[in-house]
Amino acid sequence: MKKRLLKGLSTAAVVFLWGLVFVLCLEGAALLYQLRMERTNPFIAAYRAGQPLPPGSSMSVAPVRVSLPLQVGGWDAHPVPFHMDDDTEKVLSWGPYAPVLDNAARNARCADFFQLSTTAREVYARLGKEMVLIFDANRRLVKAYGSDKFFFEGVQWLLFRAATCGTGVVPAVYKAVDAALESGAVQEFSLYWPNPREPLAVLSAVCIPVNRQKAEGEVAGVFVNLNPDEIVSGPAGQLPEDSRWVVPHFRFKPNYTGEAHPGFSTNSLGFRDVERAVPKPAGVFRILCVGASTTQEGDANETTYPALLEKRLGAAFPGRVIEVVDAGIPGIATPLHLLRLADYSALEPDLVIIHAGVNDTLLMYDAWRVNLLPSRLRSARWFFPSLTAPSLESFRAFHREYMVRNLELMSVLFQRQGAAVAFASIAWPDPRTIAAAERQYYNYQSQYTWQFPAFELATYGDYMDASNRLLQETAAAVNGIYIPVAENLQGGTSLFTDFCHMTQEGITAKAGILFEGVYPLLEKKFAAETVVETGSGG
Repeated sequence: MKKRLLKGLSTAAVVFLWGLVFVLCLEGAALLYQLRMERTNPFIAAYRAGQPLPPGSSMSVAPVRVSLPLQVGGWDAHPVPFHMDDDTEKVLSWGPYAPVLDNAARNARCADFFQLSTTAREVYARLGKEMVLIFDANRRLVKAYGSDKFFFEGVQWLLFRAATCGTGVVPAVYKAVDAALESGAVQEFSLYWPNPREPLAVLSAVCIPVNRQKAEGEVAGVFVNLNPDEIVSGPAGQLPEDSRWVVPHFRFKPNYTGEAHPGFSTNSLGFRDVERAVPKPAGVFRILCVGASTTQEGDANETTYPALLEKRLGAAFPGRVIEVVDAGIPGIATPLHLLRLADYSALEPDLVIIHAGVNDTLLMYDAWRVNLLPSRLRSARWFFPSLTAPSLESFRAFHREYMVRNLELMSVLFQRQGAAVAFASIAWPDPRTIAAAERQYYNYQSQYTWQFPAFELATYGDYMDASNRLLQETAAAVNGIYIPVAENLQGGTSLFTDFCHMTQEGITAKAGILFEGVYPLLEKKFAAETVVETGSGG
């Protein structure tokens, strides 16, 4: 027995040592590969030296074809792409989210949550950016609602508890559940993230006991308020005085001009745009461009794609007053777009262009299991960065539930206001059409500038292609318009500064594609209005 044990340990030690030698050899090879790449790749060399990139693959812009639905959602019809029951209609009737200042009113609405259908519960949680956790009598988490529910389901909940062990977050939740069940009263409490000693943020939460059970096993619900406007910044989360943000990646400061961002300024509404009248003046056709950095990017306010699109449309429709509002917010994803609906709706848009998908996709690169090896091993970073990345099918399933559900809600609420909705696909440097040196550059820059150790352009491209297909499906489901930006715009460093952002030449080309996409829609709309006016006048 002892001999077999010693033999087993000896074999394990030999295997471990050979494995260690293999890993060290791989690490050495990866280091040599990176050093050679940094020395010989002209794009990486220029990037490291802080110099302009040399010319790369030429830009290609193809003719744009857009199919218009017979009945445009928001103008001619109001389709609902998800199950609609009385409870869901009730939640939607509350309209775009607005802060509830009265805690009693907020708690009363939370108490009503338990009487809602499953679909209505999900809509409620998403519109208010609340994380709703339902517990049973044994303090087991039985259901989660909201855009971030995936981090609280199954294995992810166990991983979350392990990751936050020692922070006090999970114990505070269970303490509130125990107190609510024991007293039968509502428990208001705070969560200090990531820890009470140096919190970046303080989240407000409430635990409500279930007095009238609608679903078996539900005894208490914890409602965590994740609205960035209502999260209190802790000492470690304070912004510098010259920051352009009220809340990072959610809300710009109004009337901002600062030396830190030359060419960038905001209007009184906090958008990177000229002043826009609210309410909308009579006779104005207003287009609202919703998106992230790929919407608001540009060397100056006048060179963003919305600004360029406004000029093109103004020239194409003389006599018409057409405004194109730039509502892009860098870093924002679709869950937070839902929270900005009140701001978007106040502008009374006639047409909304949604250019989204990058930040929802990049969420995959923040997952610990995706980054586990590439963040620790140089060889994993360069030779097999996508080894632990989700499969394309897993990505589609996650993206459909995480992003598409939010886009459907946005579309329904915009269309109920009378606005049509267009979805513009996201372009990226296609690794199949650019030089190998450019592919290396985009991978290198994404890993070192954007801190995505598992990034690989080919995998990212597959994800973005799937994301764009989902945008196209969503457009069809809501009788919207799909504008094929990615399908008609290709190129390397002449077009893209990184995996999603564009050079000024690329932004101008994108504005041209969007012009060709919306022109036939506006032409049809204005022609119909002219017929109506002529008929009523006769």
